[in-house]
Amino acid sequence: MRKIKKDNVYQKELEEGIKNLKIELEAKSAIFKQVQENEEEIKNLKIELDAKTAIYKEQRDSLNKERILNKELQTN
Repeated sequence: MRKIKKDNVYQKELEEGIKNLKIELEAKSAIFKQVQENEEEIKNLKIELDAKTAIYKEQRDSLNKERILNKELQTN
């Protein structure tokens, strides 16, 4: 009779351990998925930043050329 009780207790402990591992796996999977989504968002933000930086540099260069041209016109 004691053997059966020990087996039942052991079985319940195993089932509880498996249940806890499944919960932990689901939680870690959710975290991993969120990390992947964050990495994708960071990648997209870097692309957007690069594009806006290129536009800014182009506008800055254009303004500098206009200023130089205006100064040359004023001095002549």
